[in-house]
Amino acid sequence: MTRELEVLQAGHGLTRALVEGLTPDDLSLPTPCRDWDVRALLVHVVAATDGLVAMLRDEPPDWGKDALGDDPPAAVRRSLEAALAAWSEPGAVDRRSQQMPGMRVVDFAMGDAVAHAWDLSSALGRAADLDPALVQVVLDRWGGEPAEEGRTWGAFGPRADVPADAPVLDRLLGELGRDPAFTAAPR
Repeated sequence: MTRELEVLQAGHGLTRALVEGLTPDDLSLPTPCRDWDVRALLVHVVAATDGLVAMLRDEPPDWGKDALGDDPPAAVRRSLEAALAAWSEPGAVDRRSQQMPGMRVVDFAMGDAVAHAWDLSSALGRAADLDPALVQVVLDRWGGEPAEEGRTWGAFGPRADVPADAPVLDRLLGELGRDPAFTAAPR
């Protein structure tokens, strides 16, 4: 198994575990993503996950679709399982990005998988138990110039100041425009 698949399995696994226990009230909780509650975050997770798989298949992605329906955990589960199957196909992780030369489509999928797993865990007030070595794989792809380029087309917010000796997850979150100190609102 490639490191990319390990990262996707870890990020998607955390997200799947978190959505299984969602209540209707959880959907309105704020997330670290400005202007997104948990429901909007999950809409994005499904649309982005499905959109990246569409790109692998040379199909047009629908970045704005809302496919949550009345069973958000099932919709998220279906999307993440289909994505893992697609990324497991021969050559999938090597597919180059048309938008950012030097990046692969899987680099976007890994960034989303880890960042949004953390977003969801933070919104729900739960720990984001992600292997630092796998998070490092994502930081190696998105640190510095790639994150800055992503900011130019609105993928990330302004870089958050995070000490250089902070845990790797905090450094990645800072690169992706998130405040690692975000805490869930008390319920």
